[in-house]
Amino acid sequence: MDLKLIKEVASYYGTEVVSCLGGFFQNVYHIKDREREYVLKGQLAEHTSYRKLQSELIWMQTLRESGMSVPEHIPTLNGERIVKVRDQEKVYFFVAFAKAKGSIVSPKLWNSEYFELWGRALGKMHAAASVFKEPDEEFELPHWSTSPDFLAIHESFDPEIFDIYQEMVSYSTTLPVSNMTFGIIHNDFHHNNFLVHKDKGVPINFGDAQYNYYFYDLAVSIYHTVHSIRTSQDPSSFLVTFLTHFFKGYQSEHCRIEQFGDWIEQLHPFLAYRRMYSYEYMQLYLSVEKKREHQSYFHKMKQDILTQSPVLEYPNSFFERIMDEVSKKERGV
Repeated sequence: MDLKLIKEVASYYGTEVVSCLGGFFQNVYHIKDREREYVLKGQLAEHTSYRKLQSELIWMQTLRESGMSVPEHIPTLNGERIVKVRDQEKVYFFVAFAKAKGSIVSPKLWNSEYFELWGRALGKMHAAASVFKEPDEEFELPHWSTSPDFLAIHESFDPEIFDIYQEMVSYSTTLPVSNMTFGIIHNDFHHNNFLVHKDKGVPINFGDAQYNYYFYDLAVSIYHTVHSIRTSQDPSSFLVTFLTHFFKGYQSEHCRIEQFGDWIEQLHPFLAYRRMYSYEYMQLYLSVEKKREHQSYFHKMKQDILTQSPVLEYPNSFFERIMDEVSKKERGV
């Protein structure tokens, strides 16, 4: 994004630009005034809509009212909740939030307490979603199969990958749907979107929120955690520790994992779907230079998708043992 544009939008809040914080599109900025610090996020209008952004803000406020530590939305000096600006031929939407307290926890510092806190944060979000009532017909968070990114990726699917995707869609129709198993999910709740402040979890970045299966939200966290494991660690030992405490934390705030149905059977297609989604998303939005730089990685990723190689290759007994461990932890054994 053009820095001149960012400075212009920052002025609407009576702030100045400090730095670019990153984001997939380098679209998140640190801004501040004399008293407070804020985060300013810009999105192309072709990737979202005013109603969707408005709905995200309503959802985040709902989570705040439920007791969760979620970044506070900040309007402009004129009271605008969402800023719409045109830069040459492109239209952008901007929203600002109070800079959340807390920090991302490096994988080097991960431990059982952190995993449980992570699970509790996700469980709290799903518990709030299970009783949430849409305020009016203007509320517009997308269903997972109609989100803008999904539709764009859908159109770009390789024919071979599309066939596998269709199988996953058919499979999803067999899953149990109730307010306890399906609703608003974060949809990108990996460790970089989860801050910790004074032993409290602070979820951030709700731009991908949508209606989907709650267990898919857990699978997203699991997928990205698996890809963050240090090579020096024993993967199976790490997974037992992570899933035991992650599930324990989750169940303390929402429902038991078994309530999703056969979660072990669901885990594999949900992980495979996340891999497929991640691959197509990066193929769609990464620059040619970045894709060329990571060509071998993307080649292997595509081959794993086409051969339907499991993301986690463990027998059912491995995951059953994890649930036994969760039960023991809950009983204090």
